[in-house]
Formats: sequence, structure tokens, C-alpha cells
Amino acid sequence: MADAARALYGDGPTSILGNAAQTAYGGGSNLENASSELSLNDQERNLYNHHLANLAKGGVRNADGTTSTALATTVGFGDKTYVIPTVWDNKIVSVDEAVKRARAKGIDSFPSYKTKEEANSRYMQMHKYMEGDIK
Repeated sequence: MADAARALYGDGPTSILGNAAQTAYGGGSNLENASSELSLNDQERNLYNHHLANLAKGGVRNADGTTSTALATTVGFGDKTYVIPTVWDNKIVSVDEAVKRARAKGIDSFPSYKTKEEANSRYMQMHKYMEGDIK
């Protein structure tokens, strides 16, 4: 059986989109700024809150000293490209496991876009604010 990501997206998921390098929980001010300046929708705020929840618990420490809190990737369902986290419960999980968890939570609770390029671009805009949670 082909892996879930390849089955969903013919050439597989795009590469991991970003590593929110965090050192301490910074509160919601960056979320408020991102919401206002980027006009985040509910699904984008949900992804940002996923990052904050992992950050509040310490995230995943990487070998280079950074901390991952979302480590997002894109997957396709139908005509939508979703941005989903691969950090769950402060563990980096496989894309297949991330897809299972996102579907269990409700895939439509995560941001979706028409193309992978749009999804990547929008996530990188959000990621700048997530990086700002460093204090």
C-alpha cells in the first residue's frame, strides 16, 4: 500500500515548511499581530494555536538548539492543499501520522489553499510571527 501522503498528493507532500525556532513561551501578542496584519482565518489561527500549545509545553528540542513547535508540511485532499503540523504532543511524527492526526481532529480545521505554492507562501508569512514568539 502506498503511503498516505503519496496517495493524497501524487508526488508526495512538499518538504517540511518550517521550524519555529523557539526558546520560551512568548504569549499571544504575535498571534494577535499576525491575526490583524495577515487577516488570519479561523483555520490559520488554529494552526498558530497548535504551535503555541506545543511551545507552552516546551516543543521538540533539535540537535542545533532550536525548538520545533509546528514543523508544518502540505498535503492534498481533493482540490485543496492543507498545511498541517508534524509536531504533535511535543513529538515530531511522520507525515502519515500527521495526516491521521489532522484527519482525526478535522482536516478542515487546518488552513487550505488552492495550490502548494499558495500554501507554502502563506505559511511562511505566518511562520515569521511564530518565530517572533522567542523571548
